[in-house]
Amino acid sequence: MKYRHLLFSYPGSLDIEKAFFDPNARDNCHEPFILLRDECRELGYLIEAVGRQSIRDTAWLMFWNSSSFLSWTGPKGFLRRMRHGFPGRARNWLAKARRAGITDRLALFLWEPPSVCPENQDASIHSQFTVVFSWNDDLVDGVHVHKLYLPIPVRVPQVERVNFSRKKLLVNISTNKVSHYPHELYSARRDAIRYFERSRPEDFDLYGVGWDGLSADVTGRFRPPTSNRTAVFYRSYRGVVEHKWDVFPRYRFALCYENVCDQPGLITEKIFDCMRADCVPVYLGAPNVTEYIDPAAFIDRRRFNSDRELEDYISGVNAEQYERFREAAATYLASERFKCFLAPAFAQQVIRVLGLDRVS
Repeated sequence: MKYRHLLFSYPGSLDIEKAFFDPNARDNCHEPFILLRDECRELGYLIEAVGRQSIRDTAWLMFWNSSSFLSWTGPKGFLRRMRHGFPGRARNWLAKARRAGITDRLALFLWEPPSVCPENQDASIHSQFTVVFSWNDDLVDGVHVHKLYLPIPVRVPQVERVNFSRKKLLVNISTNKVSHYPHELYSARRDAIRYFERSRPEDFDLYGVGWDGLSADVTGRFRPPTSNRTAVFYRSYRGVVEHKWDVFPRYRFALCYENVCDQPGLITEKIFDCMRADCVPVYLGAPNVTEYIDPAAFIDRRRFNSDRELEDYISGVNAEQYERFREAAATYLASERFKCFLAPAFAQQVIRVLGLDRVS
């Protein structure tokens, strides 16, 4: 078979296998991309990182977030690449696409929220692409901007159910990050962690990266403490985890805060990781979350005016009430509504929108 190419531009190194197609990635999070790659290959398309190959004959040139084609050249570009953690040569692939005359084959994936990539909100950038994929319900029109359900893997282990009486009360698994975005939730997460480690020192645990004295910025890189990244230690910190499903089953509830709270449709793997591992999420994030997820399957943090109110509620949930959360989650996870977030739906959506017919 003669294959056509789908070229992919994204910030960072050109090691696309490590960035998107590692079968050993944490929590099997690369499964959606591996499935997309494999299904495209079956149709006669190879997904490759942009490099030395000609882009003129590519079926599509795809960009990962707006940051993948901003100016990375010259002295300022060099400093910017260093700040974002990907030194090396940079090419303006969007400009190359214009010169090659393939502006009708440009696709943009708006993956990150504005707390991480504020440029993703710039409509003037969207207009330069034939197709845009976004989770943001305010942008989606089904013509130019298409719905992107942030995908999660199908394959996760069946966790052993822990008896209600043996579960600790609350856990948080996340990376410690900061942002100046006005509707960020990193600070709300830290406030909740501080509250529960004081109020429930024997019944609350913290896991993740960046909580042992140095926080990370939104690129995931670790930096020395500054006025916005103080060397604060958390006595509830228990270390990093390889897979969330190894930890969540031991807890009744988990803090499940998205990065921001003002973006409709921004529902990430966080809430599903909890539900699939027999842990009830305490969710704060997408304002329209109940349009996607059964409200009986999680606790909506917006119902409570303070962490104290939240504590009073979750500590008062008995075994019978907890079982109702479990049943609602099991019903939802078996529903068609949930399937929209799974890897096969993601792969089929990309293939359909890009019109990837079988190569003859």
